[in-house]
Formats: sequence, C-alpha cells, structure tokens
Amino acid sequence: MVKLLGLACLFIAVMRCGWLFGERVAQRPLQVAGLIQALTTLETEIAYGLVPLPQAFARVASVVQDPISTLFAAVHLRLTTWQSECTASERFVQAMNDHWTRTALLDSTKQTLLSLAPMLGLTDRHDQSKHIRLALAKLTAEEATLREQQRRYESLYKRLGFLTAILLVIVLY
Repeated sequence: MVKLLGLACLFIAVMRCGWLFGERVAQRPLQVAGLIQALTTLETEIAYGLVPLPQAFARVASVVQDPISTLFAAVHLRLTTWQSECTASERFVQAMNDHWTRTALLDSTKQTLLSLAPMLGLTDRHDQSKHIRLALAKLTAEEATLREQQRRYESLYKRLGFLTAILLVIVLY
C-alpha cells in the first residue's frame, strides 16, 4: 500500500513538472505582449505626456498586469527613494535583476530591455522615444517567435511529463 501511495505521489509530481514547463512556455508570449504594452505606454508618457520618469513608471505599472507591473512598480519605487547617487539607468537595471526571476521570460528579452536602460533619464524625450520604439520592434519580433514556440512545445512538455510519469511508475512497480 505504501508503495502504491509513493508511486501515485511520484506520478503526480512528474506530471506536474511537465505541466509547469508547458505553462511557462505558454506565459512567455503573453508576458512579452505585456512588455510591449508597457513600453508603448512608457513612450507615450515620456514623449507626449511630458511626465517625469518616476511617475511614468508608476503609470505603466498601473496599466499592465503582473509580473510586468511588479517590475515597473519596482523601478518606480527605486526612482522615488533616492538612497545613494545612482542614475535612472542603474536603478532600472537593479530592478530588472531583482524581479526578472518572477517572470517566464527569456534572457534575450532581458537583454533587449537592458539595452534600453542607458537611455532612460539621460537623453531627451525624442531620443528616449526612438530607443523605446527600437526595443518595441525587437519585442514584437520576439513575440512572434515565442508564439510559434508555444504552439510547438506547450503540449509537448505536458505530454512528455505525463508519459515520463507513466514510464517511471511502470519501471518502479
């Protein structure tokens, strides 16, 4: 009886791992779409609304969903609490590094956002807008790639988790 209970727990755990991998693949294009929405809002706030950078990040955080909103809220918090002499760019990078693990996004997406960081708060609004549009173009291309990967791999991971769980139960029983 204990052996069957252990096999059932193993089956559920391995199947759940496959399900989690599949869900992570499914979340990536949605989160990139959230980043696109966030950067579009940021560009609007900076270029057309003439809003200071901390308030622009706060408005962006209120528009998008988690975990992207948490990332932008962290940037806002870091920009409004000046504890040391850091630039907006450095605070953006710090917030990205602290909160990136909460997302399902890839490192290539992080690099796209980090390439935007040196321009934030250091250049005029037109230059910042230009760099945000460049990052938006990269993210749009990446979103298309991630949607293709989702179509291809999401169900694969879920099925693989289920089949691996069955195989382990058969081998161990």
